[in-house]
Amino acid sequence: MFSLFNERHKKMIPGGFLGCLLMVSVLGGCAITTINTMHNAPLPLEAEYLQPTRASQSLRVDDLPNGVFIGIALSGGGSRAANFSIAALLELERLGILQNTSVISSVSGSSLVAAYYGLYGCDKKRWKQAALRETFRTDFELPWIGRWFNPWNIVRYWFTNLNRSDIMVQELDSDLFDDQQFKNMCQTHQNRPRILINATSFNSGQQFIFSDEQFKASLNSRLDTYPIARAVMASSSFPVVFHDITLKDYHVKGEAFKGDNRRDETENFEHLIDGGPSDNLGVTPLVNVVKTLYQNPQKQPQACFLFVIDASPHQQLSNAAQLVDTRHWYDFILDTNVATSSDVLLTTNRENLLQALGINVKPVDLNPYIPARDKAWAKPIEHCNIWHLTFQRLSAPSFETIIAGGQETDDYRHLLQLRHVVNATPTRYKLTGVESYSPESVQDYLFKAANLLIKNDQFKKADNTSQFIFKDVIERMRIYLKNIKSE
Repeated sequence: MFSLFNERHKKMIPGGFLGCLLMVSVLGGCAITTINTMHNAPLPLEAEYLQPTRASQSLRVDDLPNGVFIGIALSGGGSRAANFSIAALLELERLGILQNTSVISSVSGSSLVAAYYGLYGCDKKRWKQAALRETFRTDFELPWIGRWFNPWNIVRYWFTNLNRSDIMVQELDSDLFDDQQFKNMCQTHQNRPRILINATSFNSGQQFIFSDEQFKASLNSRLDTYPIARAVMASSSFPVVFHDITLKDYHVKGEAFKGDNRRDETENFEHLIDGGPSDNLGVTPLVNVVKTLYQNPQKQPQACFLFVIDASPHQQLSNAAQLVDTRHWYDFILDTNVATSSDVLLTTNRENLLQALGINVKPVDLNPYIPARDKAWAKPIEHCNIWHLTFQRLSAPSFETIIAGGQETDDYRHLLQLRHVVNATPTRYKLTGVESYSPESVQDYLFKAANLLIKNDQFKKADNTSQFIFKDVIERMRIYLKNIKSE
């Protein structure tokens, strides 16, 4: 989600930028000339072999390291989510978990990270903390606005189907993805982990996964030559701020054509928007993979672990709770209720998705960890250990006790400031929020939040004793995996 207008985020949009948006909304019309902004190619001829990418959804038990499925879901939330996701992935890598992961599923802002890891996770110069922090402190918004005034972009924006999302793709390629395609993701053992980037179909309202299988079934198209930056932008194209990303559907009147064997071609297109409306946590693809793996009663995974990296702000810390009038000056020009309504929708959808996993987010002092239940359960998801890493946990009384013993210590005051900063960081393509804090400082807090949640959070065991979550996870993994690190 890219919540540009929500009042609780304060001073989120400069006047000049608002003027541009208003002018576009008033004057924007249909393109005079159509150019190829789709960039997806049809499936090759039957004789040609198409190499699967790391975005394949096809996964067998034999593909899992020692038969253990590990899935990581990365939530939406702009640069806030991207930096929190990086910090969490680095912590999981330190524990030996990331190296054994089977699938990473991402949505919106965290798709920047998932795609970057897919491209450069094998490159130790790029995939290390110092380099990652420098890269993802980038302010993507200001250069994007600057690109609007590139003469070539001005002409195409007003007289062709080039849109705001297409312009942001240029910026993402310049700063992160170097015009790479899905076939350029670094080669790993058995293409693991799979990288699944999620958007929402504007046509149907359903989740759209950038995978070999969905491109083939839905578009009769190939994914390997598709630009990664465009997939990331589709996952992050929040309405009002960005336009949809368009793909060409190479089915003709219900019949697929391949290569140049075309018959009575009828132009059809798939339009994609931000993945948040369908699943702002990215958990659905993981659940579907788990269900598939457990379909065969003769050969099932030895164990299942799901990690939900959730950068959603804790709703009880919303600035709106202290405001008698939630309007800002721009609300007198442009009604921003659509963005606020979208926030509410995403919050409700998030709660429903987590409850389907067995996590109740209503209590402030929620239990963020659910060890696998008895294998006699009929639902495959019951076989999974689920760890929900959430900012909400930072406000839990039990977590305050873990960190500071419930006392007014320096650690307690630092925790209060930490949760204030991370929850006040808006969903934007830049790190901002608390006025006096630099992007480096905001990033420090996001990394500290990931470190605290992974290293210090505890859960109540069946015998009513407490144990660190990560230690329980490591102990369970070590039963099956030899290369999990001891702590």
